[in-house]
Amino acid sequence: MGTGGKEDHATPKKVVLNYSVNLEDYFASDLKEQTRVQQMALGGKHSLILTNKGHIYVCGFGSQGQLGLGNTENKYVPSIVQSLLGKRVTMVAAGASHSLCLTDRNDVFSCGYNAKGQLGLGDDRSMGTSTCLTNWTHVRGL
Repeated sequence: MGTGGKEDHATPKKVVLNYSVNLEDYFASDLKEQTRVQQMALGGKHSLILTNKGHIYVCGFGSQGQLGLGNTENKYVPSIVQSLLGKRVTMVAAGASHSLCLTDRNDVFSCGYNAKGQLGLGDDRSMGTSTCLTNWTHVRGL
């Protein structure tokens, strides 16, 4: 996943993050520091990549909105979650077809498949964009 193709690989392949968005608009003071992967979360068929600057890149299967990109397209190379730019994400987690993010302000965002209420929204509506869980407070980990 994330190598740009649809074929399986028996050996590890390098994944390159594309910094095509103008991040200066969001985190100008952080740009001097080299961007590194801080954490990864692997779902059923999708991946979340958290950088040390608090940005999330996603790739893989997107049919349930679990990539949080506002659509249900599959992504074969990592794509930045633009709806979370301007928030500093500190932790990510992934289920089979849903994703969760925690920010430095202890806000939790979720997206994806929600038939059993796994997004924590109080209903069973699936979401294609990251939605803040307003009734959750003081969360420190996922």
